[in-house]
Amino acid sequence: MTLSEPLHRPRWTMSLSVSVVALVALMLGCEDPPPTGPIIALDAFEPLNAADDPFADHRPEGELCSTGGWGIEAGVFEVETDICTYATFAQPLLRDIPAGEELRITLWHLGLFADPPAEGHVVLAVNDQQLFEVRPSIPATAEIWDELVTLDNDLWRGETLLFHIHNHGANSWRLGEVSGAQAE
Repeated sequence: MTLSEPLHRPRWTMSLSVSVVALVALMLGCEDPPPTGPIIALDAFEPLNAADDPFADHRPEGELCSTGGWGIEAGVFEVETDICTYATFAQPLLRDIPAGEELRITLWHLGLFADPPAEGHVVLAVNDQQLFEVRPSIPATAEIWDELVTLDNDLWRGETLLFHIHNHGANSWRLGEVSGAQAE
């Protein structure tokens, strides 16, 4: 065989070569692992104005949420409802999240107080997909939710996650985590 002659190999050897290279790359970890970890940054929430708020029909007339009523406290996103009785916060998703992925949502409140008794409302949603909702009776003792939620639909980087809360009374709500990992 000379250099000018074409190299002829059976087709199956070429397919085998490609398969072996792909297998070695997987074994060596060259393929990116599925994304894990937070899908939002807790310090990136911004309150929505009434015109942009999909929960605006829940908003009491004239209700304001002072910037002193929400923010990062001890590494979690906190809403103090004596200063901020109603708000919907928003931020873009940090990454694509495929349908079937499990999200971990960790949320809690301290003791809930109100006179007269009332009901609180918390929702986490992206587009029309509600990820989490709770409507605790007030008054109530402290409670924590550490939920795994399996996504029904794909969510895309840049889509908006909404965190809606309204609550009558002087109460403290904390969002500690919204993260995920590929479901097994």
